[in-house]
Amino acid sequence: MGKKGHKKGRRLQSKTFVVAVSYFEEAPRRGDHRRAWRVFEITQRADESVERVREFATQALSRLVQRARTRELRGFEKAVITIVGAGSLGGPLALEIARAGAGAIDLVDSDVFDVNNGVRHVLTVDHAGRFKAEAVAELAARANPLVSTRAHVLQVGGSIESRQRIHDLISASAVVVDATGSAMVTDALWRHCMAEGVPLIMAAITPGGVGGRVVAFKPGGGCPECFRIHQRSGSIPMVPEGILDHFTPYGCSHPAASCAGFDTQEVIAATARMTVQTAAITDYPTGPDWIVLKLRAAADRWHEGKLPRHPECPVCPA
Repeated sequence: MGKKGHKKGRRLQSKTFVVAVSYFEEAPRRGDHRRAWRVFEITQRADESVERVREFATQALSRLVQRARTRELRGFEKAVITIVGAGSLGGPLALEIARAGAGAIDLVDSDVFDVNNGVRHVLTVDHAGRFKAEAVAELAARANPLVSTRAHVLQVGGSIESRQRIHDLISASAVVVDATGSAMVTDALWRHCMAEGVPLIMAAITPGGVGGRVVAFKPGGGCPECFRIHQRSGSIPMVPEGILDHFTPYGCSHPAASCAGFDTQEVIAATARMTVQTAAITDYPTGPDWIVLKLRAAADRWHEGKLPRHPECPVCPA
């Protein structure tokens, strides 16, 4: 009994210390210096010999260091970006906008994540059944904790309260992105955005993942109906479409997109780039108002241009 007690006593006499060492290093640019740290956890036996040492390196998370890697995006930290639709386009887009260092991201979506949609979504099986807006907002916050990401479980065109909340989000935004793929949502958001003088970007991928379009609707420029008229007249190319799959997930009123995740990547990149350009507060080069992508074509895959008002548009004011 005494021997066991002796061993127990010896175990109790071991001690653990945490030691932090601070020093200066040259970073983030040549000639600059910042304070760095190393943290050591030291376990000492009763006879004062060292039993174990664990070292922990620290890293400085700062906008200054991030901007050193994205010089053209300086100023983007002042932008509030609202993304409507946190699906296969809106979800990855939110992560790209977070990595780009926006000031804040507001995610609007009323749907829950279908586990089988993981074939093209940033969410995983761990997020099954969760509201997409909330789950994507958490991922975006992990991608860049310096960006404020906020989830809003709302439906465009829903209750009066929902419409008011969406209107408030739009009025505080630098850019609104519609990633729902719904023409009705695009038209509704366009009216809200133009009333507040906020540009709207519409991003969509066609059935089968064979084509995509990204369009910026700016105050004083063409509207969604102008874009459609230009397409019908041939001045803007039509977006190729694949076979419409009538598979509809449980609880959803619209057919699901039928394509792999890699079919959406070019559209996501084009939308992120246009979002930064449309915010117009960075040194990033300006770009087109519209992009039409023929994702499966062997040649002539990319078309872009400006979007003037169409003289025959019944929606735009004269």
